Order: sequence, then C-alpha cells, then structure tokens
Amino acid sequence: GRSGILRFRRIREYMRATQGLHVFELAELEDCLMQAGFVGFAPRLYGSWVVFRAVRCGTNTRGA
Repeated sequence: GRSGILRFRRIREYMRATQGLHVFELAELEDCLMQAGFVGFAPRLYGSWVVFRAVRCGTNTRGA
C-alpha cells in the first residue's frame, strides 16, 4: 500500500538495500500463493501491512 511507513521512498529503498525487503502487490502475492497450492486468498490491509488467510489445497483445516 501507499500508506504507513513504506509510503516513503527513501525508507523502502533503505529497507531493500539493507534488509532485502520485497514489497508485493496484492495480485503478485495471490499468484505466488496459488502457485504454491493455496486457495481462498482473503487479504486485509492495515497501512503498509497486509494480513491474509489462505488454505492449502488438500489440507485438513480442522484441529487435531
């Protein structure tokens, strides 16, 4: 997103250079999850952060 601390270009560049930060677009993140076998991508944005839920295909989602 363009809100939160990562809206500042210098901070994003610093984090990329020193911490290996990669900022995903939501479509890119969803595509990565789909390729890894996840479905039901449900993101929520909180400033610069995204919290999401996804379920791996064929995984028992109930507790043990």
